[in-house]
Amino acid sequence: MAKSKDYTNNKQGYRFKKLPAYGVLNINHTSNTITPNDIYAYAVAFRDVYEKSKALSKKVSVPGGYPIPVDDWKFVYSIPQALVVQLALSNELLLKAVLLGSTGKLERGHGMKALLSKLDPRYRNYIEKHLVDNGLKPGKWSEVIKSSDNIFVTARYGYENGGYKVDFLTLQLINEALDDIFNFKLPDWSNVKEIVDKGASSVNTEIKERIDLIFDEKYQKWLKGELEEFERIFNAED
Repeated sequence: MAKSKDYTNNKQGYRFKKLPAYGVLNINHTSNTITPNDIYAYAVAFRDVYEKSKALSKKVSVPGGYPIPVDDWKFVYSIPQALVVQLALSNELLLKAVLLGSTGKLERGHGMKALLSKLDPRYRNYIEKHLVDNGLKPGKWSEVIKSSDNIFVTARYGYENGGYKVDFLTLQLINEALDDIFNFKLPDWSNVKEIVDKGASSVNTEIKERIDLIFDEKYQKWLKGELEEFERIFNAED
């Protein structure tokens, strides 16, 4: 008589060992207005996960040219794919935060090239300059943007693609430049929101005028002097 299959053995699939610090979270956005800061906070959160996860990345090397052991393949595929998804999403959200802060419009979509095309040209120039200052050959801007265009979508579904390129250096430099723009080269959002809420036909013009002042070196020099003078007088009164 044939022995029946034993279904009471100890085999099992993957089991999580721990929960995060908080097992259940309710995350609600209670305001009717989405601000650039709201989007930026999410961009920073995904960037932090990327930064903390980089320690998992290891170069695979086999002395003597032997085939890479099966156990090492996870370092070739799974980890880079998971890393780039976090970084690419951070870049996308930074772009959307900058666009909202400089146009008053909340943009959709994942394509980096399409989102970059909606930026003020001076912001695009700032990003390109940051890449060139850090080693990008002049004239290669379009090429690197094309290779990074849909990496967020491509990396998530890498098993559907014959192959794709992950350029971590370029993606990190773009993230740095966008973070600079958000923190130092956006007009004050409260002023932009006032313009947007008015709904006037001159919205784009008025926002652009504020961006013009950010890039006006003479104005910025004068403003810095005024602020320093105010601080000197304020401290003297103390």
